[in-house]
Amino acid sequence: NCTQQSRNYTLKIFYPQKVERVETKSIIRFLRRTKLVKWQYTAFKVYLRVSYGTITEVWGTKVNSFNTGTYTNKKDFNLALKAFLEK
Repeated sequence: NCTQQSRNYTLKIFYPQKVERVETKSIIRFLRRTKLVKWQYTAFKVYLRVSYGTITEVWGTKVNSFNTGTYTNKKDFNLALKAFLEK
């Protein structure tokens, strides 16, 4: 039992000289930002987190539901993003 409107998207891009962070509830804003990632950098990684809100477990406890991962190439990132965004 998950509330759809509480979905939150976080993206951290670790460039050699700086870190960019994007956190939004807008899927359109999030997907536009993911297309701007510059994958040609070396010593580079991208942190992805999709939070789905609070769910009730089998035992009745409420927990935050999310998927998270850190990626160093575009292929793995896109596979994870597709999996995280499935309903």
